[in-house]
Amino acid sequence: MARVFFLCLYISFLFSCHDTTDHNIKGPARDTTSSANNTAVVDTTHHFGTISGITDRLTHDLKEVKSAGNEEGAFIQMFIIHRRALLDIAHVEMSVGNLIDPVRLSDDIIERSQRLLNELSHIKLKDTTVRKPHQLQYNIPISERAFDQMIHTSIPDDQSFLQLSIIIERSEILLARSYLKAGKDAYLRKAATALIQNNQKEISRLAAVTKSK
Repeated sequence: MARVFFLCLYISFLFSCHDTTDHNIKGPARDTTSSANNTAVVDTTHHFGTISGITDRLTHDLKEVKSAGNEEGAFIQMFIIHRRALLDIAHVEMSVGNLIDPVRLSDDIIERSQRLLNELSHIKLKDTTVRKPHQLQYNIPISERAFDQMIHTSIPDDQSFLQLSIIIERSEILLARSYLKAGKDAYLRKAATALIQNNQKEISRLAAVTKSK
């Protein structure tokens, strides 16, 4: 009987010494600071380094096409170069753009450019006759001096996207019109005609957003 009494006494002693404060564990206290820190828009203006690399590559690649064998091959190559630049610039706008309308237009340009590049990659030329030099024309989309001026005027990303897209699409129109004068491939002539019409519509949309800002 005495053993039972002392055993109960010992167990009671153990419970009285045991720290039970951690038996009701709670998560970290809720952060009651302003949620504005979590929703603040990150300042991503002036990503000129990325766009400068795109325009530099564009200018370099277009100059390299001067050695293309004929109008058909040159037209396809320069068309692809222009579209890749537009696609890259639109991707930059999608990543860092702050305004709804320019971002929406960049999404449209991405979709259209991907479709055109896919179509161009599957073209098989029938006429591969070498005729040097080709007679196609285009505008170097933007000179280094003009780009420097854009940087120093502190144009935000949305505006640089709109302006550069217009410059490149106008160069595509000049390219397409010159192909219609010199090129003979029926499929490419049809593509050039469609390019002019679609670019004119797209330039109007880009210009309208530019003027509204």
